[in-house]
Amino acid sequence: MDHNHINWSLCGLENIQGTQSHALWPPITLSMLHGLKAALNLLEPFDACIWAMASCAFFGMMHFSEVSVISQNTFSRTKHLKHSNVFLGSDLDGKCYTCLDLSSAETVEPGKIQSVYLTA
Repeated sequence: MDHNHINWSLCGLENIQGTQSHALWPPITLSMLHGLKAALNLLEPFDACIWAMASCAFFGMMHFSEVSVISQNTFSRTKHLKHSNVFLGSDLDGKCYTCLDLSSAETVEPGKIQSVYLTA
């Protein structure tokens, strides 16, 4: 029953959006994340950075392009995530969280900031 509802919704979405100019990517799963983490050495800065980006994108429900750039030359201080866009804090119960302020998220109006909260 749920499968039929999902297919019906996808057909409706396709009617609204028209033909896609690019292929749709399958969703990332927890088992994929486990596989990625197992392949990384988190004591290495580059590997730790890849893990941080992947886990933030997954748990923050973000596109990977919102936490990465193609090259240093394509980095934009007004578009991409920087240290100054990250806030580490704790809530009223003392539980730690991280807030990522995205200045170019696809889910908000241009010029608006979307805050993504990640908890442990």
